[in-house]
Parts: sequence; C-alpha cells; structure tokens
Amino acid sequence: MRNPDVLAAATGATIAWQQRLQTIFPLPNGSTDWGWNFDRVERIGLFVGSPGWPPIVATSQITVYSLGRAMTAGFGLSDGASAWLNAGSTYACNNLPCPGSPLRDVSLPGPVPGPSLGLRLRATGLMSYAPGQVGAKFTPDTRVSLEGFDPRSGQTLWSYDAGRNPGLITQTLLPPLLGQETILLHNAGGHLETLQLTDGTHAAAAARTIGWCRATKSYYQRFGFKPRSGGPIAHTFNGQYALFPCSGSTRRVRTPGHAPAFVGEIGARSRNLIIWADVIGVVAAPTAP
Repeated sequence: MRNPDVLAAATGATIAWQQRLQTIFPLPNGSTDWGWNFDRVERIGLFVGSPGWPPIVATSQITVYSLGRAMTAGFGLSDGASAWLNAGSTYACNNLPCPGSPLRDVSLPGPVPGPSLGLRLRATGLMSYAPGQVGAKFTPDTRVSLEGFDPRSGQTLWSYDAGRNPGLITQTLLPPLLGQETILLHNAGGHLETLQLTDGTHAAAAARTIGWCRATKSYYQRFGFKPRSGGPIAHTFNGQYALFPCSGSTRRVRTPGHAPAFVGEIGARSRNLIIWADVIGVVAAPTAP
C-alpha cells in the first residue's frame, strides 16, 4: 500500500492493524518500491526486517545509492508497534543462512520458523549504476560488516569486518556455504576464513577449500517498472539464486562426484540423490558419504 507507504497485517479477510512505514522506519523516503526483506518470527511475536530506500541521485545518466542509508527493525505481529530499531543496517536473512531457519525456508509454502539469530549487513560508501555499465561501481571508501543479532531485542551479538566485498553488499554473489550455519569469506585484510554464523567465531581456511556459491539469475521484462519516487524504468529483474560449487574467491570449480547433504536442503533430494538448479541447468549428484 503506497502514497504513503503503509504496512498492514491481516487475520483472514480482516485487517488486524496498519501503520505508516515511516512510523516504524523513520529514515525519510523508505519504500518497498526499492525492495524489502521481512521475516515473521512467531515465537517472539515480531516481524523483523528492512524495506528499501531510493537513490540519492537519479538521472538519465547515473543512479547513486548511499549504502549507509538503511534500517533494520522489529515490530509487533499483533499491533505493528515498534520493538527496536537499528539504523544503518540491512536485514540479510533468507539470502544468508540465518541460524534457526532451514535453508529451504525461502521455498516453503506457508509459515516458516524464522531465525533464532538474525544477520544484517552494515555498509558504508556509495554505489552507482549508469546506462551500459556492467554491474555496480563503488567509491573507494566502500566497506561492509556482517553482524549477528538477537531478533527479540535487535542487540548486536557479534560483528565481522568483510572489508570491500561488492558481492556481499549487493547480495548478488553471496559467500560460499560450507554447511547449514558456516560460510567462507575474506576478511578486511583479504585472508580467507571460515565464519560460524551462530557465534561469529572465525578461523583461517585453506585456499583450496571448496564451498557452494549462490548467484542471482537475471531476466528481462519488456514492460518495465517505474518507481513512484522517480528514477529510471527498470526492465531487468533478479530471479532466485542459482547454486554452484566454488572456491573461496567465488570462482566456479568442477562439479564434484558427490554433493553434501545440506545442498539438498536448498535444492531437492530423492533417496540418495541431491538435485539443484545451477546456472548451467538442473544438476544431480549422489549424496556425499
């Protein structure tokens, strides 16, 4: 619901409550026109997540976003009342594997458990796009940290400095997965590490470590979308993530003869066979022994 943007919850056919988005997210001009990511966490009685914010510059020649222009919040399931607010961060669950939420959550119909520990990104710098440009460009001061937080209070529990990581910032090329709650990424110094998402512990990883990467698949839509708050008409959209085996630098490697069990949580499983959607098509391999 827009003009103004309104968040609303329904019980059956009845509107249980509605709030202006800016009441919950007081940073001006927040709008789901620019994306959103919310989870319903039933056990704590809260919605948790972030909407999007428009660019700070939008012309026919260039579109510029301030990466620090973001907010994460928790607000009541029953009344929409604000429980907590965190400025400068973007909710990252569903794209990243938040502890407590099965990896298959994004494809499950109906209610899902919601995370026991949330993840959010805190980025600084500017990101820009121009006609004919491949991918985004970033200012030299661009940096990002990954934070684990308590969904009930919004309190930061741990923080990991990932330095300059465009794929993580845009969430278009995510860190390789090593398991349900472990990822592989470079720290601010450029050293490859494993990061345990439950508590933020990290350790050096061998350069040859193999993980599983996810990258967006884009498609072109002839009839574009024009945001009410201005900016160019969008014709290119991102689909669901493809999954592929990769090195710590997110480069594709040869598909292994066996796939780890957690890949079946993202894709599908049939007896001892793991099936997933790769960028090259649908692939299957036996479960790793």
